[in-house]
Amino acid sequence: MLTNTVSTTSGPVVGAEQNGVRTFKGVPFATARRFARAIPPLAWTEPRRCTDCGAYAPQPGHLDQADETACLSLNIWAPAGVDRPLPVMVFIHGGAFITGGGADYDGGFLAKHGPAVIVTINYRLGPLGFLQLHRPGLDEANNLAITDTLAALDWVHANIANFGGDPDAITLSGQSAGASMVIALATLPQARGKFIRALALSAPGRTIMSADHADEVARRVLDELELARDPAAIRSVPLPKLFAAVERVGRMIADETESGTVFGPVLDGTVIAREPRDVFADGSLRDIPLWLGSCRDEMAMFLKSTPPAAMIRTTERQVRAAFGDAGWERLLAYYRATARPDEDPY
Repeated sequence: MLTNTVSTTSGPVVGAEQNGVRTFKGVPFATARRFARAIPPLAWTEPRRCTDCGAYAPQPGHLDQADETACLSLNIWAPAGVDRPLPVMVFIHGGAFITGGGADYDGGFLAKHGPAVIVTINYRLGPLGFLQLHRPGLDEANNLAITDTLAALDWVHANIANFGGDPDAITLSGQSAGASMVIALATLPQARGKFIRALALSAPGRTIMSADHADEVARRVLDELELARDPAAIRSVPLPKLFAAVERVGRMIADETESGTVFGPVLDGTVIAREPRDVFADGSLRDIPLWLGSCRDEMAMFLKSTPPAAMIRTTERQVRAAFGDAGWERLLAYYRATARPDEDPY
């Protein structure tokens, strides 16, 4: 059934209530043109029905009729009948920086049993969120996924009290690619005061990408699209053509580089000015608890998708590069000792 109307800084929204949990889905927190920073959405005055999750960010499998300007939305789960401000968890989804969405997660259980207010968000993915285009006419096109998430945090901080949440008790959390985003965001001056603790689950070994690598990816994508002389024209390239070019470049980079990574938060000197590990190491964030963990069976998803042999080789190469041959053998021994009889230790 529909719940009461809740006011937001953009306009009133109406959600639904089921099993003691109120839900508000597909709530716009921002809008953006391609390769431009997110801005607040157009305000509305009539109550907006928010009972269905918003559009996924454009990604493989969600490119046909994708609305790039409508993907920046969030979903809220809040227990009904609670008479005190509740802690808030903002969750950033994973998906290797190219897939996924806030709609893939149901915050109802956590909301009811916390009790807490749970928020899942969308942010721009793949080239639309991570391609670094320091080119004429594209001056803002850097770390757009990070600035999308900052915009979502701003919205939550400004509005969550109206949904029963405590804006001074926000936990920023994320898994896999989302964990990399959390680690980067936790170190940004722009995010200070927007959350009080951070939770990163199954973050990749390398959570930040160098500007040189990001520039190389951008150069190759522009070359693949034959836009080296007119980079601003990438704003009007059809999405299927853009994502196909990125996929071809990604295959080449996976074979040529140590990490095989195409996208991720970038140490661009502007949005992300310092290496996150250095910020944590100097003690300036000692007042923000940071929890690091991992999802036990996360690798199973990858072994069932991309050719397993290729994924295993890439993973082994990355671990050996980071920890040496002895470190790889020691790590694999731990997994062999704890694997179930029917479980591949990889």
